[in-house]
Amino acid sequence: MDRATAVCDRVAAPRPTLTPTPAAAAVRAPVPTPAQTPALPSAPAPAPTRLREPFIDWLELKGYRPPTIKSYVHVVKHFANFITCPPARMTRQHVHDFLLYLKRDKKLEPRTINLHYYGIKSFVDFLLPDAGDALMGGFCRMREPHKQPRILSREEVERLVNAAANLKRKALISLMYSSGIRLSECVNLTLKDINRDRKVLFIRQGKGGRDRYATLSDRTLHILEEYYRLYKPLTYIFEGKTPGKPMRHRSVESVVSLTGYQAGLGRRISAHMLRHSFATHCLEAGVSLQVIQLLLGHAQIGTTAMYTHVSAQMLQSAKSPFDTPLPQQPLVTPVMQQPKPRRHYSRHGRPRTRTSSTRKARGRA
Repeated sequence: MDRATAVCDRVAAPRPTLTPTPAAAAVRAPVPTPAQTPALPSAPAPAPTRLREPFIDWLELKGYRPPTIKSYVHVVKHFANFITCPPARMTRQHVHDFLLYLKRDKKLEPRTINLHYYGIKSFVDFLLPDAGDALMGGFCRMREPHKQPRILSREEVERLVNAAANLKRKALISLMYSSGIRLSECVNLTLKDINRDRKVLFIRQGKGGRDRYATLSDRTLHILEEYYRLYKPLTYIFEGKTPGKPMRHRSVESVVSLTGYQAGLGRRISAHMLRHSFATHCLEAGVSLQVIQLLLGHAQIGTTAMYTHVSAQMLQSAKSPFDTPLPQQPLVTPVMQQPKPRRHYSRHGRPRTRTSSTRKARGRA
């Protein structure tokens, strides 16, 4: 047999079939297409609790504002997770342990603990109105420490404005300082709230649901005009990434804090410090407390009066008595006093007086 015939026979011979192992079969298994892939069971969406929506409706009918409602709902959720029992079965001991947990373990500030206290109290009034005294009796708000507001000097404000990374941040910081408005009021300002003729800002439904007007400086108005020509906001003055939606509060705080770090101020700067600085600088410029109260939107004049304790000019105007020299007294020549005549006293401690009988007896002697 020649070589060509042998090669043809090997090619034509049937090849033995190999049985694949289970591992090899799994590897060679066809990959299913997306249409053939079975859909995984989706996780059920968290259904709202049975008391959440009625509690929100109850708070709205009571006249609470959306930020307060949001805080109270969060407090009740935290409290419900702590007691691990149905809210209708909570006891006074549960409230006591929860408040003590916030104070000792969480180490929260008294102001935050008071927020939890009022949130639980509102929920008890909603769910168990007849058992309010039994559950919340003996509890009261904690005494909050009186802290002096931290302010910036005029030079530090200029450094902060000039250190802004872009025109939007510069306009944001300039507006908050020059008008003294709150952070929530700043992000809710719309283009219609600017009155260029009167140079005022209309604050719609500020803290406590009160409308008011705030001042608008010429320098800030010029910066806002440049900002509008460049960014062209739709509805709100300062909008976030979504057009027509306001900036988030946390974004504004981050902008102010980062700009303060870039300015090299050496401390953490918050958005509310700009409001404190505005009030203090107005007071040092001679603006009356009543006008500052109207500009800031304070309900009581006592809240505005706290800025008198941080005004540098008022503190420096009070001169320390240690720096005041003592008055020079004139030298007086001492005068020799004549000795008083000696008086005779009786055994009873009363001065003796010479009667007529005594004089007669002495005359006879």
